[in-house]
Amino acid sequence: MRTRIFMKVTRPLDELAERPVTTICTRGIAETGLHPMALYEMYRLAIQRWKYNSNDCFMSIQPNGIEAIITDGNKTIGKALISNYPGLKQKVYVIVDDYADKGLVQGLVKVRLMRGPT
Repeated sequence: MRTRIFMKVTRPLDELAERPVTTICTRGIAETGLHPMALYEMYRLAIQRWKYNSNDCFMSIQPNGIEAIITDGNKTIGKALISNYPGLKQKVYVIVDDYADKGLVQGLVKVRLMRGPT
């Protein structure tokens, strides 16, 4: 899945992070129908925030009408037009993990871990 989505856009993420970056698209993210460029934009924003403050490694993006609300998990840190994130229909979490010589960026959606009786 990673190769198909990021075949043409991983290089700028490496350059932005100033180190190799591995991007992960979880099955939950793949099933949301997010456009690949929306996912790229989320990852790019997460890396920019992490570079500015290495403790700033978590963010969420949630649709709200014509806007997308961006939070750090506790407070709103920004807003963007929903058109910047085509296919965004539910809250998405982006996490940047920092390893000594490379970075790992993950997009996640909230899933139910336990199901009741069906």
